[in-house]
Amino acid sequence: MIKGFNRTDYREYKVEDLREALTNSIVHRDYTVKSSNIINVYNDRMVFLSQGGFIDGMDMDSMMIGISRPRNE
Repeated sequence: MIKGFNRTDYREYKVEDLREALTNSIVHRDYTVKSSNIINVYNDRMVFLSQGGFIDGMDMDSMMIGISRPRNE
């Protein structure tokens, strides 16, 4: 916030939350896809995008019942 000649900085997001979101986007991405992770910053939110889809043999129904498989061994 800038008031006159003074500026006050404040964080809208906790550092721990940003670290967790960034870590998840790096760890859980599909490294067989040659592209970058994307971070979109909006007025009301941040969106972390990492490339990849379902792992072979996995589908939404499997995920919903709790089946989990590592993407990156």
